[in-house]
Amino acid sequence: VLDTVSLNAGYSNENYYKLSNDSEYTALRNNWDLAFATNTVGGSASTIRINGSVGIELYKYSNVIGDWTTLDTTGFNWSSSQLVNSDTSWTTGAFENTTPSNGFDLGWGAYSMITHTVQGDKIFILKLANGDYKKLIVTSLISGVYSIQYADLDGANEVNTTIDKANYTGKNFGYYSIQNGSALDREPLSSDWDLLFTKYITDLGIYYPVSGVLLNKGVKVAQVNNVPDVNTVSSAGQNFATSISTIGSDWKRYVGFYEIEDSLVYFVELPNADIYKIIF
Repeated sequence: VLDTVSLNAGYSNENYYKLSNDSEYTALRNNWDLAFATNTVGGSASTIRINGSVGIELYKYSNVIGDWTTLDTTGFNWSSSQLVNSDTSWTTGAFENTTPSNGFDLGWGAYSMITHTVQGDKIFILKLANGDYKKLIVTSLISGVYSIQYADLDGANEVNTTIDKANYTGKNFGYYSIQNGSALDREPLSSDWDLLFTKYITDLGIYYPVSGVLLNKGVKVAQVNNVPDVNTVSSAGQNFATSISTIGSDWKRYVGFYEIEDSLVYFVELPNADIYKIIF
């Protein structure tokens, strides 16, 4: 198969690709701010990711919910408080990418063994793509329903809303746009894609958006460099990794234009054990 995947000018789209039938599902990349994991990502998942590639930034402000009404960013250490999505796992979003204080600390909230719910216990500051700032609390996750509260930093324009996992059954994430005040159903069923061509934030010494390929959950990849003959190299004995950015962005380098890495092959193993060889 010889195929192309287009993300449109300025990478305005992202593309979900399924290897078994070469199907593509295209979605706008900039129409959401927050992504909320469903149980498809993992049983009782509580992951919340941000759309970092369009400029969304997240900062942890306080471990005390009572600080909501007195929030003041004077002297706030922005750099040490910034949180980003993991680019190795879907189950660690920016809201969870902290050092847990105990086994029940899920990042934005604490899990109760008694009620089997998650109650929010932190205040965050969110910088939107348009430059506006919002303070935000994920107040709870109860019976598959996330509840969030957000407002301007001075408390104006407060919104309380919910995102129900049941509205996105079979998909990895449900989405929400703070700028538009609306929930979005914007990705295909998890069973209908293997690779996501998109932009995402990675650590290059600084947090930086790169264009590349992320893996769906359950997909594994072996990267094989310096292959003498890409047509005959075998997947046997190769080291398959589960990091979602194993393909990532380093199959190319920018030298005034994009130069594709030579003699490089990826073997992609799907959850059903089918293996595909990919050459860019």
